[in-house]
Amino acid sequence: MMMLQFGSVPVLIASSAEAASQIMKTQDMGFANKPKSSIPSKLFFGPKDVAFTPYGEYWRNARSVCMLQLLNNKRVQSFSKIREEETSLLLQKIRDSIDNSQVVDLTELFVSMTNDVLCRVALGRKYCDGEEGRKFKTLVIELVELLGVFNIGDYMPWLAWVNRFNGLNAKVDKVADEFNAFLEGVIEEHKEKKIDDKEGGAADFVDILLQVQKENKSGFKVELDSIKAIIMDMFAAGTDTTSTLLEWTMNELIKNPKTLRKLRDEVRQVTQGKSDVTEDDLEHMPYLRAVMKESLRLHSPVPLLPREAIKDTKVLGYDVAAGTQVLVCPWAISRDPTIWENPEEFQPERFMDSSVDYKGLHFELIPFGAGRRGCPGITFAKVVNELALARMLFHFELSLPNGAKAEDLDVDEASGITVRRKFPLLVVATPRYQDSTFNKLAAVLNIDYLFILPNSCNIYLFPVLLYISNKKYSDGEIGKRFKFLLKEAVGLLGAFNLGCYITWLQWVNRFNGSNKRVEIVATEFDQFLQGIVEEHINDIKGGEAEIADFVDILLEEFQRQDNAGLSIHNHDTVKALILDMFVGRSDTTFALLEWSMTELLRNPKILEKLQNEARQIDQGNSCITEDDVPKMRYLKAVIKESLRLHPPIPLIPRESSQDIKVMGYDVAANTQVYFNVWALGRDPSLWVNPEKFQPESTKHEGSGHRGIHWPGCA
Repeated sequence: MMMLQFGSVPVLIASSAEAASQIMKTQDMGFANKPKSSIPSKLFFGPKDVAFTPYGEYWRNARSVCMLQLLNNKRVQSFSKIREEETSLLLQKIRDSIDNSQVVDLTELFVSMTNDVLCRVALGRKYCDGEEGRKFKTLVIELVELLGVFNIGDYMPWLAWVNRFNGLNAKVDKVADEFNAFLEGVIEEHKEKKIDDKEGGAADFVDILLQVQKENKSGFKVELDSIKAIIMDMFAAGTDTTSTLLEWTMNELIKNPKTLRKLRDEVRQVTQGKSDVTEDDLEHMPYLRAVMKESLRLHSPVPLLPREAIKDTKVLGYDVAAGTQVLVCPWAISRDPTIWENPEEFQPERFMDSSVDYKGLHFELIPFGAGRRGCPGITFAKVVNELALARMLFHFELSLPNGAKAEDLDVDEASGITVRRKFPLLVVATPRYQDSTFNKLAAVLNIDYLFILPNSCNIYLFPVLLYISNKKYSDGEIGKRFKFLLKEAVGLLGAFNLGCYITWLQWVNRFNGSNKRVEIVATEFDQFLQGIVEEHINDIKGGEAEIADFVDILLEEFQRQDNAGLSIHNHDTVKALILDMFVGRSDTTFALLEWSMTELLRNPKILEKLQNEARQIDQGNSCITEDDVPKMRYLKAVIKESLRLHPPIPLIPRESSQDIKVMGYDVAANTQVYFNVWALGRDPSLWVNPEKFQPESTKHEGSGHRGIHWPGCA
């Protein structure tokens, strides 16, 4: 320990685990105050938050609301959808940078993701676009900066006048007033129910605090200033610390390639056969948790944890007077050579067989503090950090730009309330399996016309539904025309378009009628689908919609995303997705059924075996139901074998978005790539008797048709 005198204020620096335990556990009550400061008092309305308010009845009640209402485990879990959506957007931004051949600024992306998660959780929607978004981001940055400013007036009151001349007081007043006006508007929006979207039913923090204010069950009067101060707490304590931890963790992983590979292998082993990492997967990643602990040990987001002695007391035998500021230094404790072996080295393995955690019970690792004044948001921050890191390593390989070596990575620290990297963390991201290099279809003019939008939207967020529009279009003139249009659309998508390959011969399509045919089908489909969309909108407004169909769900999902500030969609998006469902399912589905029946009729023994299985499963029932299908293993084998011999789409087109190597060969950007699924299904090095229809093939035991097993994909 070390006693210093800052002006008129005695300051005790505690840099050992033993001293921290005395202050935050043994005599926690005696050090339950936070040092008084004029800046937090002005910014947090008194202060009336949790982080800076003096210990007392108000603080106990406010902290209780945070712990029991805002940050309990059930509430944190209810926001899982938001975390998954925002980490998915983080990945998409990285992909966009790759497509544009840009270096990825991870610092900026981590700050943006963390801010967006907090906005949606606390305020109900994102504030990231336009003038409003820029202003809010600036406010949060200025808030965090002001909380890290050394205020000479706190230690030498007779010099407080200096802040009037150096502009500090004016800046504090400006940020306080602007945050107050912003939060007043947010609260009014919630009171007037202007924000209808509640993230799938999960109320945001403003909703919850307004409800606590209304119910007043505990006798604790929650004023509007209290709501605003608590919400500001979330941004002040959450944005910078979370993004800083992610930044330093990636910094250390890039500096230590063996650790990076080991963690990446764990992530991909746990998620084997999956398309992405989910929060449930994180429980099975012990090395990921060890990496996060080691990162927190070396890079505590907040290097000094302030307390203030409420009364005269003793710490490790030394007298500490009431009013003494105490700064516990987790940065120094985490580098103590008497506690940690090789303390300056990044070694996550030290935590693999250790019970030491960072939740305030082990004082050799207290990045979030401990005791009464410990951080209440540890659980929330933990899930965000682990999910973002795991997903990045699942999808990308990361390296330094311009061929820089790991040992050359800059590790200078910036000053402030948190310890950030002095310079942004810039990396080069390469997609796993080079998938995003070939993630776009080869450009085909027919597709661009038919799908209304230049690029039809991805449909990975939406399930394939049985009903597109709760109505059949199979009878009468409308039905006949619809079937004709669908047949024409499928035919056009399979047509060879000379202009796509010999651009100076595009004029040929004007004379052979191809362009006119495409335009007629596109226009009629547009009118037909526009009518369906408007019909559904009217039904929703009139309260007549009963069973939600695909169009209903799309309209609801896009409205939810627009309310949350995720993206802007129009009717063309809905129409393109519906068209996707028809042209992507109709022809392929009946082609598969047709070929399956052909093979069964050609192979009577297989047909008989499948009939016996179906009748055995169906014994005692009048008909087979969907619940019976998972029990029919031979049926699944027959379908797989049919897909092997007769893939509905024999050639799968992609286009490279950058120069790359495949199996040692150079592939230039914009090269069209065709995966010959038909040939793969007949490769004699992969299949025994590849030309024969044999559902019993042992190959099918491990292979599937969902894009995981390449020999058996269709």
